[in-house]
Amino acid sequence: MVRSVVVLALILMVVVILTVTAFNIKQPVGEPAANVTTTTMSLRPYRYNHQLDISSETYPSYDLNDLLNRGHEFWRKGDRKRAEDIFKTALLFDPDNPVPMKSIGEIVFLDRRYDEAINYFSQYCNINPDGVESYTNLAISYLCANRLTAAEGIVNTGFSKISASGHGPLYLVSACLKQRKGDSEMAKEYLIRAHELLGSEMLKNLNHQWSDTLTEIPIYDTLIEGPSVDVEVPEGLPE
Repeated sequence: MVRSVVVLALILMVVVILTVTAFNIKQPVGEPAANVTTTTMSLRPYRYNHQLDISSETYPSYDLNDLLNRGHEFWRKGDRKRAEDIFKTALLFDPDNPVPMKSIGEIVFLDRRYDEAINYFSQYCNINPDGVESYTNLAISYLCANRLTAAEGIVNTGFSKISASGHGPLYLVSACLKQRKGDSEMAKEYLIRAHELLGSEMLKNLNHQWSDTLTEIPIYDTLIEGPSVDVEVPEGLPE
């Protein structure tokens, strides 16, 4: 009788241990949870420095192109929050896709969430190192976060990676940085170089959110025909 009770107790103990273990199984590091509509999900934590907050809305289609189209559609309608959620969902399917990565960066930049913009544009720069906008977007985000030294470092990296013919936007950001640091002469020189490469296209690269400092450069009015205006996304950052 005593032996039966002991055996039964041991069996119950094993069942309890197995049950507790099953409930504490964790997702492998770097793998998203199976349910992509979970409220909060960590995507490749060894690469991203914050979690991606995913809307609990269930999307009728998980086709990547369909998600991107939906995101841009909501963006055009002015619903940036919904667009951001959809682009984040797209990243769960393709973490290295530059389209949703850049789009989220632009959205959070417009919302003045500059630390988040730095995070996304840093990732975008890693997966798209040949595009000048990779460096200008990241540098401008640092600039708006008042991290001027970091911004200059990114611009210098851009100069070393991008061919000379594509340096126009980099000179434009450099002019803004120099003016912010009180070096008006260098700011003027960089602004002239930017105009030489961009011509009338230079106005498309400007936005009040970051480039108003350029208006303090005396030669600005002679290079820019008409006042700088806010430009809607995606033209809000240099192309």
